[in-house]
Amino acid sequence: MGCAATSAEASSVCLTFVGDGTVQSITRFALERPALFRAMFAEPCHPDDAERVAATAAIWEYVHGIVHGIVHGVFPGVDTEALSVAVWSFVHVLAFLHLDGELDATDPGTVADRVRDTVRAFFAASEPVAWT
Repeated sequence: MGCAATSAEASSVCLTFVGDGTVQSITRFALERPALFRAMFAEPCHPDDAERVAATAAIWEYVHGIVHGIVHGVFPGVDTEALSVAVWSFVHVLAFLHLDGELDATDPGTVADRVRDTVRAFFAASEPVAWT
């Protein structure tokens, strides 16, 4: 899953959007509205709850759209479905680590820096691996 962008600009756009935009926004939302975040993402999605199913589908389409439209262009050949699940998981786990106190969330600037640096490290360290 290495960053195989044809230019530094494409790589920068990908990392900035994911690291400075979406992931930071979700982490900030979790810290500013913890009860709502937990209700939305810590509770099971019941298939008979039409609103919950629709909300989950909307979030999935949003994440998949990011991956397909931006990240996929930087990581050619990657399964967008699998990468969408990875990004969705990564975002929520990072938010919950801050929300649950596993990572210090007392200073919003430090949280923003940590989130940005974590996302950038994740993508920068990712290299294609021949899984057998």
